Amino acid sequence: MKHFTVIVEGKGIATTIGGEPARVGFFTPRWVFAESASAAGAMAIQMVEAEEKYRRLISTTKIAPILEAADISESDPATRSDMPPGYALYREGT
Repeated sequence: MKHFTVIVEGKGIATTIGGEPARVGFFTPRWVFAESASAAGAMAIQMVEAEEKYRRLISTTKIAPILEAADISESDPATRSDMPPGYALYREGT
C-alpha cells in the first residue's frame, strides 16, 4: 500500500454571507493508505462525507455540494500531521 495526501474540494454550498445568498467552497486535506491514486481520492471523499463537521457545514443547503479530489500525491507517512484537518473556506465567484 502507498501513502497519499489528498486535497478534497467541496463546491456549491449555498449559504448566506452578511444576509445575502452566497455560494462557498472549501479545501481540506486527508491522508490515506491505498493501492492507487484513484482509490485514495475515493477514500478521502468518503472520509469527508462521514465527518460531523462536514454534515454541519452542509446542513442548511438544499443542493448537495460537489466533492472531488482536487489534488492527489504520494507522500511520506512521517509528514502526516497529528492535528485534525480543518476546512479552508472560500467564496465562489470572487
